Amino acid sequence: MRPVGERPRRTRRAASRSPTCPAPRSPWYGSWERFLSDAGSTDSLGFANAYDHDGFGGGARVRVALPWQVAAELGASYLYERYANENLVDALTDDGTGALAPARRRDGFFETRLRLLRPVTRLVGIELLARYADRSSNVDVYSYQRWVSGLALNLSAP
Repeated sequence: MRPVGERPRRTRRAASRSPTCPAPRSPWYGSWERFLSDAGSTDSLGFANAYDHDGFGGGARVRVALPWQVAAELGASYLYERYANENLVDALTDDGTGALAPARRRDGFFETRLRLLRPVTRLVGIELLARYADRSSNVDVYSYQRWVSGLALNLSAP
């Protein structure tokens, strides 16, 4: 028992070796972008800037706590890119013959991500990541599908 009028002692709480996983959350977002290059008005073949475009997209992700202090984050996003000018690559490579009326490029970019995060100590965590990306385009040379995976060590500042 402490005497009347005496302040309680401040005690330091021991730092946890493995912090708890973050609370579940599920943010979503939308976006618009305009890209205008400074490459000049036309190239040597008479085509206007090949990379000027408007992009519209959105996505969502959800993060949940799993057993053994593991947090899982799953996300998906989509971006549609509408290019402003006729495409030089389409003019030169349309089935090996070239196109007399090249198309304006239109791309769709879909991506999914899965992250598993586990704290090892208060300042160090380990992360396992898998990501799939699929870019489809009306100009075939720009289309691709890609898988990326990795294992990372995360360091945090106190």
